Amino acid sequence: MSKTPSQYVIIAAGGTGGHIYPAVALAETLVEKSYDLLWIGSGSVLERKLLKPYGWPYRAVMAKPYRQAGWYQKCKLPFVLASGICQALWIMIKRRPRFVITTGGYVSVTTTIAARMLAIPVFMCEQNSRPGLANRMLGQLAKRIFTAYPDVFPHFPKEKIHMVGNPLRDKVLQQATTKKQAQFKPRQQISLLVMGGSQGAKIFNEKIPGLLSSLQHKEDIKIIHQAGALANIDEIQQAYDNEGIQAQVLPYLDNIASYYEQTHLVIARAGALTITELVQFCLPSILIPLPNSADNHQFHNAHYHQTLGCAWLLPQDRFVRDGYLSNMVNALHLSSGHINNMRKVCEKIQSHQVAHNIITHCESQAH
Repeated sequence: MSKTPSQYVIIAAGGTGGHIYPAVALAETLVEKSYDLLWIGSGSVLERKLLKPYGWPYRAVMAKPYRQAGWYQKCKLPFVLASGICQALWIMIKRRPRFVITTGGYVSVTTTIAARMLAIPVFMCEQNSRPGLANRMLGQLAKRIFTAYPDVFPHFPKEKIHMVGNPLRDKVLQQATTKKQAQFKPRQQISLLVMGGSQGAKIFNEKIPGLLSSLQHKEDIKIIHQAGALANIDEIQQAYDNEGIQAQVLPYLDNIASYYEQTHLVIARAGALTITELVQFCLPSILIPLPNSADNHQFHNAHYHQTLGCAWLLPQDRFVRDGYLSNMVNALHLSSGHINNMRKVCEKIQSHQVAHNIITHCESQAH
């Protein structure tokens, strides 16, 4: 027997991995609950690549970013928006979903407007401490807004906000729950993971080997450096070798959770999803926010977690100066208290069953 239309749910997400991966976690939960799922995206190569292993039904509608658009593209935006809304309307009229979930990206604009035109409830997830432009525009239209940070309250109607944390994929959660680490001891062997995101961070590749040249007890430190697919791996590896630092430089970390399991300390950007994963794996971190992130949200993400006590914030203008990064790593390596205390904070602030909690809340409010 085929499912009734009310058993359909639409997820709208696209643009970056920070929007897509939380939506994947929600989609996995919907499938577990026997919903028929349809994913609406913008048709980007990244979306299709990340979603291909799951085999979920996928439809692309017209959606273009506003911030990066030139004047000519901005003139076309009303027509693009209207076309995208019409496409989303047609999809929803045929499917008549019980509700729609968005996790950000400009495809959420057309999908949310279309859903509200048909009186279909929309639930929004905001991953960062500073909402993106699309989510700020749509906050009034959403029935509920699920957040991971308290700082978003001034941007949305308070009565709609439900702070639950960021959803993580089942694969990541399963490996996080099996990770057990002994108490960290001063001067023990330490594994350091450097991550610049899926594309790598050029400034990390250029600067970190030299900035870590003044590390104490280099023989006790091992580094895994994720440099990005376009990086010159041999050149970065040689830079570490020249400084006498044990390092393995890789273009991409296929199974990131397996690297988390063998890591004591992480140097990374401050994307919301990255931080959520680090907390889930109880990993202390030195967070270097991307200076030009939209609305400086990475700085606010990092500052919030530094305030909690599970991360240290290092602004990029200080990161590039000699001494700051190596002094931080030395302090964490030579004193057991810092790393052990940061781990304890991670354990306290972990969010559990976030995806299930969000879907359950959507089900109770979808009327």
